[in-house]
Amino acid sequence: MPGTTAGKQNRSRTAPRRPGPRNPLTPARVPSLRIQAVHGGVFLVALMTARVTTGRAQD
Repeated sequence: MPGTTAGKQNRSRTAPRRPGPRNPLTPARVPSLRIQAVHGGVFLVALMTARVTTGRAQD
């Protein structure tokens, strides 16, 4: 029959979406400026720790 879709499956052409890493601050409705400040602070602490433990600056 020309008008039926029997035997055909409706499949999406895109791959199924996998859940990525979740930011715990986003569901808490924390402003993005504070999230960026936290990320920057973590980065600075990591740089300082590397400087103290190796005794030289990171390039």
